[in-house]
Amino acid sequence: MFYYGFLLQRYMSQRNPHTRNMFMEIRLWLERMANNPMTPAFVRSTIMTLITVVCRLGPQVRVAAQ
Repeated sequence: MFYYGFLLQRYMSQRNPHTRNMFMEIRLWLERMANNPMTPAFVRSTIMTLITVVCRLGPQVRVAAQ
């Protein structure tokens, strides 16, 4: 629970986007792996379910007004 709070604080940091970038790169890598034709269907569904759950746990990303 403590580590989740720490990651949430790091993710929400306005001055340090490295954690957000890392999570985005991991998500893109997992989606690429899931969409590979050689990936079995049960692995694909597990990966996509995992991504959905983690995205729900994270905060809503605010887009800066331009």
